[in-house]
Amino acid sequence: MENNNLNNTNPNDTAIVNLLTKNHYRIYAFIISLVANHSDADDIMQEVSTVIWNKRVSYMAGTDFVSWALTIAKFQVLKYRKKKKLVIPLDDEIIETLAEESQSRTVDVQSRIDALKKCVGKLSPEQRKFVELKYQDGLATQIISDRTGLSVYQIYRRFASIHGSLLRCVRRSLGFQEISQ
Repeated sequence: MENNNLNNTNPNDTAIVNLLTKNHYRIYAFIISLVANHSDADDIMQEVSTVIWNKRVSYMAGTDFVSWALTIAKFQVLKYRKKKKLVIPLDDEIIETLAEESQSRTVDVQSRIDALKKCVGKLSPEQRKFVELKYQDGLATQIISDRTGLSVYQIYRRFASIHGSLLRCVRRSLGFQEISQ
């Protein structure tokens, strides 16, 4: 029986597992944007996870894990395409271009998520309560209505107001100009 030293895990190993877990969806979305087939994307994601684990000592803590992981994913996609001899007439240069575009969008998504978190923090306690009930607890509008004593219509109106406030706040945070209607 092989001893994997599970009891003597390195703190960096734990950090890599946490980073991979936290960013799994972003890496997977990047892969699916390049292969457009969930079965292939699942296989590639498994390979990417293995490569990340095997190269974990080369990751420098505090640097951009997502960029590092997406670079690994890009090379795994290219390797997968060669191995499968895919009939889709996309050359490696196009894959590189798609990867760069997808990677820049992934960074953009993270900045939007960060801005949204800050904006949610600026909501009033009552507004945060509604957001938590809906998005953290996953409650249906009718259940929120029952719990708060407000009508379903009032709940929808509150969420419309909260969503509008959050949208404006995120746009301001990201430097977007308000579009007047």
